[in-house]
Amino acid sequence: MQTGLKRGGNDMKYIEMRNSINEITSKTMLTDLINACLLDSISKQILKLHYINKMPFKLVADSLHISKSSAERKHRKAICILFKELNK
Repeated sequence: MQTGLKRGGNDMKYIEMRNSINEITSKTMLTDLINACLLDSISKQILKLHYINKMPFKLVADSLHISKSSAERKHRKAICILFKELNK
């Protein structure tokens, strides 16, 4: 899947997407948005744990039994999809 966000690449766009997600104050609305996206279950869990439960990536990764770098990589791809859903 091509996300347009390569590591060290377009960091401003990545920051903009993260900020847009962080601006959603309703946990219910954010949960519904995450559930509506075409994401695998691990990616959905990463988004929920990080944005709704406010867990840092290390704890997210530990709870899902994946590496921190895998959690960050999946997060980066997932927020691209989530951001597109937000801008529909």
